[in-house]
Amino acid sequence: MIPTSPEFKQAIQGPHTAVARVDVVVDDAFVRTLEVHSGSVDSDRNSNILRRFNCSVSDPYGDLTPQGIKDLLAPFGTILKLYRGVKLQKIDRVSRVYDTQAQWAEGTRDGTSAADDGSLVLGSI
Repeated sequence: MIPTSPEFKQAIQGPHTAVARVDVVVDDAFVRTLEVHSGSVDSDRNSNILRRFNCSVSDPYGDLTPQGIKDLLAPFGTILKLYRGVKLQKIDRVSRVYDTQAQWAEGTRDGTSAADDGSLVLGSI
């Protein structure tokens, strides 16, 4: 099993979006990131090849299909680095309760004010 961090294990318990990407590396230099739409990774510790993957990626420029030995995704010399993770939907909620008109008068709040009856007025009149 591939090790994961405690933060990753905690993140997948709450609201999140799974994300994946494939980086293309040629001659030890990063060339391009491919957007992954679907895929899978299979592991077999008894095989000569420990992991195999299958994925669908975008080809927005129409240049990914190898035509020759030097093309980007030709099987010789190109390394594909796969990444997976989660995108968190983090929302920080900050609130404060004002009980009187005097508290609203303190500080700066663009476009808000307190009416004579103490109610909140949004926007200027």
